Amino acid sequence: MNQNYFANESQQLKKAIGSWVQDQTQICQIADNAWEIVTFVQDAMGESIYCFVEQKDNYFRVGDDGRTLFKIDPSASDQNLLDSAEELILADGFEYDANTGEIWAQADEESLVAVIMELVQLAAAISYLS
Repeated sequence: MNQNYFANESQQLKKAIGSWVQDQTQICQIADNAWEIVTFVQDAMGESIYCFVEQKDNYFRVGDDGRTLFKIDPSASDQNLLDSAEELILADGFEYDANTGEIWAQADEESLVAVIMELVQLAAAISYLS
């Protein structure tokens, strides 16, 4: 088989992967400027990971609404777990609100999808700390 065949197959595979991700992702508009995204990624409990996007004046705020840490420590009583999670969160470039347990970051239009996917991967990793 020639090189062109593989290049064409790679493009077809890339399109198929993109279509699958699109089919497995649900986006619900929850306000004029906010969306809830149900992703195809599952956490350690086998549940879909959610994130929330809110459009501000000149940026987007991407967060987990405090779900990630609440699911693994609802009483927020395991300080070692919370400290470990906070280290991961900050090392990954996200912000963390210790009062609400929310993990979040700002994104511009160009980086929005990447920040969403990074948050989802971070949430999955944190879920395995428990």
